[in-house]
Amino acid sequence: MKNQTNYIVLSMLGVFWGLMAAPAPGSVVTVGGRAVREAVEYSLKRAPSKAMGRLLNESPEAVGKVISRYGDDGIHVVDRFGGPAMKVLLENPDDVGRSAMRMMTKHGDEAVKMAQNPAGLRIMVKESDEMFKAMAKTRHQAYPVLAQHGELGAKALNNLTPARQRELIRLHQERRFSEADFDKLLKVVGNYGNKGMDFIWRNKGALVVAGGLTAFVANPEPFIEGIRKLGEGFVREFIRTLGEVAGKAMDRVNMNVVVGALIGLFGLRMAIRGWWRNRRTNQQAMATNNQGAC
Repeated sequence: MKNQTNYIVLSMLGVFWGLMAAPAPGSVVTVGGRAVREAVEYSLKRAPSKAMGRLLNESPEAVGKVISRYGDDGIHVVDRFGGPAMKVLLENPDDVGRSAMRMMTKHGDEAVKMAQNPAGLRIMVKESDEMFKAMAKTRHQAYPVLAQHGELGAKALNNLTPARQRELIRLHQERRFSEADFDKLLKVVGNYGNKGMDFIWRNKGALVVAGGLTAFVANPEPFIEGIRKLGEGFVREFIRTLGEVAGKAMDRVNMNVVVGALIGLFGLRMAIRGWWRNRRTNQQAMATNNQGAC
């Protein structure tokens, strides 16, 4: 049935565009507009909405283009949302338009509004409900987070109150952490919500220090609940890192050279010790001779 409908619609469009090329311009718009209207009514199985009715009267050619590019789905979206939706569909490539159309059908007027913003449209084509929700809740301020971190960023943002959302967006703007490390923090926020974000915001400086972030993301809960302090993790990580560095340095050292140097140092120590003993013995002998002479 749907194929039959599409065939009839396309046939009507052929009539419409054929009439547009006819030499009698006075009757072209009337007949062509009527053909498009009949195609719309056939697809809707009812009279068009007021918004669609205005478009059919004012821009039947544009409605015809929507039908030719997007078929029945395009008719229903434009009938529901009117001119703004039609503009989005006609001003973008078909794949972008179809993604936007599906999101508009699913999320309504909020999606129509978002699709008119370039950043919003770039998020909409992902067709992610989580990302759409985050974008809508933050009034598009979350776009940099979502563009770089996708679903992970969306889950974190949707788990926060507006004030904490602003902190997360600002933390991303500060570029304190690498993309990979910021992903780790987003996972914590996604799991612990406002409490996790509060801890991260208050300790963002300490988290940048070597070992602080590693210890925190490995087991966030004790830190968030105040059971552990970030400094403890830093000391442990510092000792571990120092041990690793020392171990790697020893791997590169020629042990024969080390042993030879130690033997040399021991021999030098014995020589100095012998010289010191001989000097003391000579001094004592001289002192005894002087006393005898007196």
